[in-house]
Amino acid sequence: MLENAEKALGRRPVKIGADGEEVYVYRGDVANRAIQLAGLERGLFTERKQITHSAEFDRYSDAQLVEMLKQEAQMLLSDRSGGTEDGNDDL
Repeated sequence: MLENAEKALGRRPVKIGADGEEVYVYRGDVANRAIQLAGLERGLFTERKQITHSAEFDRYSDAQLVEMLKQEAQMLLSDRSGGTEDGNDDL
């Protein structure tokens, strides 16, 4: 993919035609897409989620708060991985 980006930026020649003539071209749209795909492959772009709590935490015991956090962590992990293969979502 990076080779495609370099060609699209005009840093490497592109062979054109039957005789293989090498020309330098600039295609910004192609370069941007190649760089975007490389970033996706490397995991540079992640979906961000905001978690808000509307509850007043003072009314919950420590054990209840831990259980709530455990449930939220399980939901986030299953969203990220699509669930576990064996169906066991225990942390």
